[in-house]
Amino acid sequence: AGTLTAAETYDFMLGLLTYGSPDELARWHAEYMQTIILPAITPAARELIASHKDQGDLCVIVTATNEFVTAPIARALDIDHLVATIPEMHDGRYTGRVQGVPSYQEGKIKRVDDWLATLGKRIEEFDETWFYSDSINDLPLMQIVSHPIATNASPALLDIALEHDWQVLDLFTDMMDAKS
Repeated sequence: AGTLTAAETYDFMLGLLTYGSPDELARWHAEYMQTIILPAITPAARELIASHKDQGDLCVIVTATNEFVTAPIARALDIDHLVATIPEMHDGRYTGRVQGVPSYQEGKIKRVDDWLATLGKRIEEFDETWFYSDSINDLPLMQIVSHPIATNASPALLDIALEHDWQVLDLFTDMMDAKS
């Protein structure tokens, strides 16, 4: 129904990680990668990433989804950097809670700033920055980059992208051209 708060959503999603041992979770995730994620990665998405890497761009996945789910995806896409919500662990098992600031809405900006600081950089030092998103929840970060790109956008984000004349991509249909 879309009525959960961010905290309630994280409690639910991260709570699922408490149901399995590390070995079980690894097996479940490997199956998820093979059946859901890898088939969904289009050639257009791989080409887009390759074009940024060929230009020498610093590439990072910035996502609200937890790093347990997204770290293998980043590896499959050959992206070295990941800024994701960190699920808390205790004694080698997930607790179901978030560690630190979730990478969600304004939290993404803080997490990106913190990550860049570990590299001795600040976002203001870059001449150009890109952020690809499908979610209205990413507006805070999209509003501070030089190239916000609505990618496989939700209807709400698509409306805002068209209103602001942002580029729109649909990578699921392998279309790399901006929609009008």
